[in-house]
Amino acid sequence: MKYGLLIAVFIALQCSVAAAATYECKATKADTAVTLPKNYLEQYQHSLKLQEQTEVVRVGRCSFAQSMGRVTCDWYDVDRVEFDERAGLKKYYVFSAQFNLQIFLANLSFLEDNGRGGIYWGQCVVAEP
Repeated sequence: MKYGLLIAVFIALQCSVAAAATYECKATKADTAVTLPKNYLEQYQHSLKLQEQTEVVRVGRCSFAQSMGRVTCDWYDVDRVEFDERAGLKKYYVFSAQFNLQIFLANLSFLEDNGRGGIYWGQCVVAEP
């Protein structure tokens, strides 16, 4: 009985760790309300980082900051996460910054709707399982 409980706890912990991940998502295309320079995505290196390691899911919106000479990220706590089994995607809503991130689980492609007329999409990789 004692060992059965220990095994059940171990399995539960393994399942919760398996669901946790950190994704790095690099934008390769953009569709915005304004015309962007041809090399915009290469120059500003727009990307997202998603951390699902803890109870608080966080998204970092990253880009090259010329004033700092490097890529910097603004971090936001995710307000709501939805999983659509039919479409095979997870959608992360950040209400304070008015944007959402969708990750298609079959191939880890993503789409970010910045809530102000801009959509970015590209590919994610698992940075930390």
